[in-house]
Formats: sequence, structure tokens, C-alpha cells
Amino acid sequence: MLSNGGFESGDATWEKWGVPEVTESESRSGTHSLLVKINSGGASSTVSVESGKKYAVGLWVKFSAAGAVSANIGLNTFGSQEGTIPIPFTGSTSWEYQEIVFTATDDTSSMRIAFWNDSGIDYYIDDAVIREAVDQEKPSIPGELSVTHQPQALILNWQGSVDNEGVQAYEISYKKFGTDTWSAATAAHDQSQIRYSYTLDGLDAYSNYFIKVSAVDTSGNRSDAATAIASTGGPNLLSNAGFESGTIGGWEVWTSLETTQTEHHGGDYSLLVLPNTGGASETVAIEPDTSYVIGFWIKSANGNSQDANVSVSFFGPGGEVAVPIPVQGTTEWQYRELVYQTSANSTHARINLWNNSGENYVMDDIQIAKLPPVPAELLPSTPGNSVASEVTGLSVELQWDPSTDVLGVARYLVSYKEEDEQQWTTIAVPADHQQSVYQYSVNNLLPSTSYAFRIYAQNETDLLSDYASVTASTLQMNPVNPAASQEARGLLNRLYDITGNGILSGQHNYYEAPNEWYQKAADLTGYYPGLWGSDFAFYTGGDIGALRQQMVNTAIARWNEGAVVALTFHQSKPSDGPTAGWSSVQGSYTEAEMTELVTPGTDLYNAWLAQIDEVAQYLKQLRDAGVPVLWRPYHEMNATFFWWGGKPELFKQLWVNMYERYTDYHGLDNLIWVWNPNALNAWSFEEAPYYPGHSYVDVLAADIYNNDYQQRHYDELLAIGEGRAIGIGENGELPNIDTLKLSQSRYAWFMTWPGFLTDNNTLGTIQSLYSNTYTLNNGETGLGPYVPPIPESYVIDDFEGYDGLDANLANKWRRNTAGNSVTAALDGTKKHDGLYAMRLDYTIGDPGFSGVYRTYSDSWTGAGAIQFWLKPDASKRQLTVQFHESNGEVWEAGFTLTGKSARIVKIPFTSFAHPGWFQGGNGIVEPDTIKEIAFYFGQGEGKPGSGTIYVDDIEAVKLSDDEGNGNNGNNDK
Repeated sequence: MLSNGGFESGDATWEKWGVPEVTESESRSGTHSLLVKINSGGASSTVSVESGKKYAVGLWVKFSAAGAVSANIGLNTFGSQEGTIPIPFTGSTSWEYQEIVFTATDDTSSMRIAFWNDSGIDYYIDDAVIREAVDQEKPSIPGELSVTHQPQALILNWQGSVDNEGVQAYEISYKKFGTDTWSAATAAHDQSQIRYSYTLDGLDAYSNYFIKVSAVDTSGNRSDAATAIASTGGPNLLSNAGFESGTIGGWEVWTSLETTQTEHHGGDYSLLVLPNTGGASETVAIEPDTSYVIGFWIKSANGNSQDANVSVSFFGPGGEVAVPIPVQGTTEWQYRELVYQTSANSTHARINLWNNSGENYVMDDIQIAKLPPVPAELLPSTPGNSVASEVTGLSVELQWDPSTDVLGVARYLVSYKEEDEQQWTTIAVPADHQQSVYQYSVNNLLPSTSYAFRIYAQNETDLLSDYASVTASTLQMNPVNPAASQEARGLLNRLYDITGNGILSGQHNYYEAPNEWYQKAADLTGYYPGLWGSDFAFYTGGDIGALRQQMVNTAIARWNEGAVVALTFHQSKPSDGPTAGWSSVQGSYTEAEMTELVTPGTDLYNAWLAQIDEVAQYLKQLRDAGVPVLWRPYHEMNATFFWWGGKPELFKQLWVNMYERYTDYHGLDNLIWVWNPNALNAWSFEEAPYYPGHSYVDVLAADIYNNDYQQRHYDELLAIGEGRAIGIGENGELPNIDTLKLSQSRYAWFMTWPGFLTDNNTLGTIQSLYSNTYTLNNGETGLGPYVPPIPESYVIDDFEGYDGLDANLANKWRRNTAGNSVTAALDGTKKHDGLYAMRLDYTIGDPGFSGVYRTYSDSWTGAGAIQFWLKPDASKRQLTVQFHESNGEVWEAGFTLTGKSARIVKIPFTSFAHPGWFQGGNGIVEPDTIKEIAFYFGQGEGKPGSGTIYVDDIEAVKLSDDEGNGNNGNNDK
């Protein structure tokens, strides 16, 4: 219901308080989010709601740094009453989604999302949503499921489920042991019912059944299932069970038993048992140590509360054992039964009945039937003959024989882990009962690693078998070039060793200054990057050979110092020549031209060959110096950024041509071939169609800009490469270390593009990533991380950034509405410097103060005073300067407005104190984080009335060593 919830249309439809700004530096999805700086806030558009409906209100939040406890975000509701419901966030530095469900009451007509950042740390919000709530809560499990037995039928009984939205029906699934086919039935839900009964008819006699009952609510949510195992009986051993002969033949009559047609459960007759009468059924032969069901339908004529006296007698050499069957008096037909396990010496049984209730009873459909034995073992058998049938560097194929199970095997669970690790990963493999042997390949493993595997069978009741155990060690992964050098093999092995254990820091460098940004990263962080990168490029000036030689010499030096070398090639169009420039690199070829370029013997092919042969001579220098290279040519091919992009089949041929030329002709056995598409976004295409195949690629990487570290990009690389090593080929914003550890741990390196290091990342972000123990650097510089010098002053406001508009100024410098009137305006005649100063027209009377304030998110680290230009009004009234720290502590210092001469006022922080109304704080001025600054007027030594002062160039400044506390603000400087 919110428009522009993801800020893809800027700040349209959003109200902003303070200085929130739409940014591309972070986004949860799309390309934009809203940066909410400290002491800033805002609100979404307001949406109309209907009473009685439920609404889900949620958004994603990510903090720019650790340490925040919460964010002040809430749902504002409007109507006859207004209210706020908080939406809590934890302060995570990863994107976190929180949602509340709100039911609109009769006095609620609209609502919006509102926020204010008083956390002390900037945060981002994205993908805000207000929508009608979709119920996702499951009903409770049907309770107390029980089953009674009928010939070829089972009667299910259960207690009704409860649900927040209301149960709609009960779904019943059942199947016979030893079969694969499930049958289904549905019972309607009735709110007035507490217990439910449902009869499954048409079942096979003398069979075991597995039964599941689930509740389904009005939104389609299904509860977990209540389960039972039940059996239908064999043939009824009683010959006159339904009295359809119209007689009581076969029954022993003690007194006055008779049949009746007045009441009957099935057929036309039933047995009438008058008061003080009774008898017994025929005596039937039974088997020892066997389960029997003895059951009957019964009802009372008048619902007498007394019970009928019914029992079953079991006979054997040891005599008679009588087992009662309780029956409660009721005028409705009820089914009663006894399931009994006979003893080792049981031979016969009969049903006995005597009516001492004082009322007539009728009985019908009486049975004594043998029940099939329930298998003692309900667990599936252990999968048999389990072996590792095939092992590669990245996968293990497991093979096993199917399990047997009376309930039917539903799936196999394959769990695996590295042998020296604790955490298991589990994959479900669906059962296929047509298979005589199962084969399943566990992929995305690490090479040269020992793994433990466990294979379980799981049946329809989720019971697990014992596991079959398999161990296997993956093979070493070798480069695709069979003749690869030992150094190249070692580099590839190193990447796999890193995988899951850390990530190499990396920094690209322009060819003109091949060490500039590598050293810049080291200066900023105190650590040399673990990977050094550069480019053979598209040189437009200077001596191309000298520039390339300088780059190669630098690569050799960095490798000898321990850094990994990564090289790319922004190749000019072969038809333009090697120095044609960036516009040539970004040029395009038609389908026909590209076809010619990849076809040996053509003019375009020969021009291409000449360019890559020249580059090969430099790569040979690296080979001869023992330097392996992450060779990353023709990157971002799944887009139309460069002439080699956008044509998947022709690109793959281009790649193979280069691979074969460099490998077979030039013998460049020091190259690790890195295939590097752009992360899928609005400007690129699906990656997989451009993949040249496992025979030509060692490593896969993705270029990720705009902080677009989607899980999909990571998963796609793993899927295409089937577990081959992966990396971040280029990045603008640095990756988040928590995300890397938790869900993207197989990235082996990142490489930041030169200017993006400082343009798109804060110093704190850079230093935090490089200093993290998960990040693998190339050693320390010994100089420590860069500490920015403390500036001589911090500009708080020079009044030049308001486009000369008083309205813009008033949006920043706001009146304290609790005080008297005061108006802020720009003035171009009475000023210190630049075009404008701020004029404050104020009134003192009742109330006795007035003032303006502005929120302000900055640090004044190292400053010792607040300084500003002032032209007073000689009113002898009090002017107070006030500022708020982000921790809430308030400081102020005041002085008398004397004279009318303009002057510079400097107030040391040592002159500031807490206002009388403020309680708490630590009593120490801490100018590292400031959230507000203000000017207040009081009567002081003057009189009530109005006045005007002018203020300009407000700064926080350093104090010299001999300034001490400085002046008191009344002196000209």
C-alpha cells in the first residue's frame, strides 16, 4: 500500500525531518535506500485502513556501524485517537527485517511509518511495506487422536484445533502398510464442536493403516499432523452378530433376551435387553498371544444414568477371565470396544451381558475379530551397501541400496561434514520406489579434504533409520591447463585452502601508477592487501611498452613480497589498435563482425591475435619469474559494456581462442583462468549462457558494485562452477564481514577498484575490514592505521548553503515553540564573510525566553571552543549558546549582549555548564558526537521587548596552548 517503499524514486512520498538522504551506497534491493543520519527522521506517506482488518507493517534496517542498541521506528495510527506502536530493531550491521501486525480498530482510519534516529549511529532503511496481513500462523495440532475398529472401517476421534483466523476443515490422509498410495478425506470444522468423529469406510479387512489428521485454517495454513497406527479386524467370529435372522440363534439366554425391529443400528434387527435379563454370545475359538477387537453398538431406551453390565470372558485351561467393557447410558447409539491381547493359554471367548440398569437396552453389530499384528519395528531399515562410488575434487557420489519400511520410505537424508569439523550439513533426497540402487552426488565440496557422510532413511511418520556411514577424501583440484606450473598449482590450492576460512583483501591499481592504491590501502589500514591487481589496459598516451613493463615489474615485486597477482585486460577493439582509448574498449561489434573476429584467418582475427600476442610477451616474463597470475580477461561479458559482451556463443569462442593460443602456442603455464561476469542487475544478463565450460575455467568471480552483495550472485557462481573457487573480481563498496562469514564464506578474495576505495567507503569501514581476523592481508606496514589529522576548525554553519532562501534556512534553524517569537532570516548586508549571515529577530517578555535550534550530526574531535561572528544589539539581554551531545548531555554558556560593534566571539568548552533543568550526564564535554546546537535569548540585565542580532561563520575551533579558557565572549577579537 506504500508507494516508493524502496526509494527507487528518490524521496518521493516521504516526509523528511532533519537530513535523511536517498543514497546508492547501500541498498537491500534495487539501487537505493534512505540514509537516516543521527538526529534525523521522517515518515512515509499515510495510507487509509479499514477497521477490523489486519495489516503487516515492516521494513529493512541496517546500521552503518556496530554499537547501536535500537532504532526508534514505529507505526503511527490516526483517527479519533492517535497512537504509536514501536517496530523494534537490534542495531545489526547487516540488513534486518522486522514486522508488526496491527488490527485496525473502529477509531483508526489511517497509518504511516515514522522514524527518528537517536541511536548515535547512522542507519539505512529500505523496502518499507504496509499491506494487508497474510495469516501465516498454523492451527494447533488436532488433539487426542484415537481410533476404534470396525469390520473394514476405522472410526477416528479427535479434539478440535484452534487458530488465530479460524479452522476451516480437517484433512485426513491414510494408507495401508506396505503400499505407496495415500487416500484422502476431509471433515468440515464446526465451531460448536469440541470433539470430532469420522469413519473411514471401504478399508481392507485384517490390515494395518497409518493415519494423519491435520487442521487447515481459512488462509490455507496447515497444522502439523496428529498421527496414529490402527488395524482393521479379520472376519467376525460371531455368526449372528447383527441378529438379521430375526432370532437370537447362537446366543445363550439367561433370561428373556429377544430381538426387535423398533431400534436397530444396521440392518433390520437388533438385540433387546430388558431390565434384569441377560445372556452370552456363542463361544468362539481364539488363538493365544493374539490381539482381538471385541466391539458393539449400544443405546439406552431412556438415557438412564446407570451403566450396562457388559464383559468379555476368555477361557483356557486355567479357567475363565472376565474383562468388563464400560458402557454409559445414553439414548444415542454409541460404539464401545475392547482391544485385548490374549494370554498364552487362551482358547475361547464370548461376550456376556446383563441389564441391571432398570431401563431397556438395545445392542447391534457385535463383533469378535482378530487384529493383525503391528510390526514390532516401525523404523526403516538401514540403507544397505553404502559406498562412495565416484570421487572428484569437488564432489562425492554416494551409492546405497533402498531401505525397507512398513510405512513407506519417504526420503533419504544425506548428512556430511569435514571429518575434523562438528557441524553437519543435511540434504533430503526424495524416495523413488522404482529405483533398485540410489546414487546421489554431494557437490560444492573442497578438494583434498576428508569428509564423513551419513545416510538415513526416513518414513512417512518422520521416523529415521540407523545411519549408514561412508568416508571419502576429495581429490586435489588441478588447473585446467595440464602443464600448469607448480606455482600456478600452488596458487589454486591456496585459494581452496582459503575458502571458508577467510578472504584475501585485494586492491586494483591503474597501469600508470601500478602501486598507488595498493600503497594507499596500506597507509590507511596498516596492512598491505593480500592481492595486488592491475591491467594491460587500453593505453592512450606515453610509451605503451614502458608502461606495461613498469606494471609487470611491479607485479613481480609484489609477488616476491607475498601478494597474489591478479591481471585483467581492457582490450581495445582489434580493428582500432591497442592505443585507441576507452571509447574503443566500450565500442561494439555486430554479430557478423564478431563472428569474423573469432574465425581464424580473417583480418579481424589476425588483428586480435597481434594484440594478444603482444600481451603474451609480458605474461611470459611473469612466468619466467615464477609469478602465477589470476588471469581475468574479458570480464563483465554478460552485458554490453565492452565490445566482447552481449553475444554468449561468440564470447565463448573468443575465450577458447585465447585459452588455446596462450596455453598451447605460448606455453603460459602460469595462468589461473578466471571467468568473471558482472553480478546480475538491470544492466546485465544471466551469467550461465556465457560460461565457456569447466575445461577452460579454473576460478569464477563476479564484479559487484552499488553494494549489491546479493546471495543470488554468490549462489549462482557456485552453481555454474559446481563448487569451483570463487571470488569478488571487482568491487566498489567493501563486502560486509558478517555476511561473508555467515552466508558467503566461499569467496576467496575481493578486489576494490582504485578510486572506489575512498570514494565509496568510510575510513572506519576500510580499517574495520582490514583489521578483522577473517581478512587475510599481506602483513603489516609497521606504521599502524592512518589517523586523520585534527582540523583547525569545523564549520557548523556559514549560511551560504541555503540558495539565498529564508524558507530553506527556516527548515534548518527552527524556533523553540515553547518560547517567545523569534524569526531566522538570511541577511546579505550585515555579514562577516561570503554572501549571507543569519539575522535573528526575537522577543522577550512572557514567556521570558526565545530561541532557535538546529539538529547537527558531526564530530568536533580536538576542538576546544565554539566561535562565531556576532553583531549584537546593545540590549544587555542574555545570549546563550547551547549544544547537545549524542548521548543526551546538554551544555550551555551565556553572555550579555553589549555594544553594537561586530566581533568574533570564542567560548571555550571549559566555560560551558549544564543548564539548571538538566540532570545526569558524566560532567565532561565530549565533542566527538554532536546532535544539536542552539541560540537562546533571555532578559538578563535588559528589559522585555524585541531585538535583532546577526550571526555568521559558526565554527568549532582548536584552542592554542596559551589561550586557556579564552575570553568570556564580551570582547572584540
